[in-house]
Amino acid sequence: MIIVRILAVFLLLFSTSAWCAEIRFYTVNSKQQQSLISLVTGTGKPGCHNFLTKRRVHRISQVGFESCGVYAERNCNTDTAITARWKNKKKPTTVLTPGGRWFLEGERGTKIASWECRSKP
Repeated sequence: MIIVRILAVFLLLFSTSAWCAEIRFYTVNSKQQQSLISLVTGTGKPGCHNFLTKRRVHRISQVGFESCGVYAERNCNTDTAITARWKNKKKPTTVLTPGGRWFLEGERGTKIASWECRSKP
């Protein structure tokens, strides 16, 4: 009986998407080598978040959120939403669904100031 309770608590704690939700941002250099932008706070939390300064971002990946969006100005101003393309798709969108192959326009990416992610219901 105790084992069943422990298992139930474990499943409850670790089955929620909030535990594994995260957005990641990548840069690319002149040799097309990508690297993760580190020291970014709030990447695992839903809501609007600002970079300390604008960052040039080449690729975005997100898991665990319903969707995310990126913006050219601080505080997630929807008038400054930036479009991205899923790898090998022609139609750009401002709604980034879960996945690791969201590419921003430009050979080296686009400068973004903020992002917003929405939790799964």
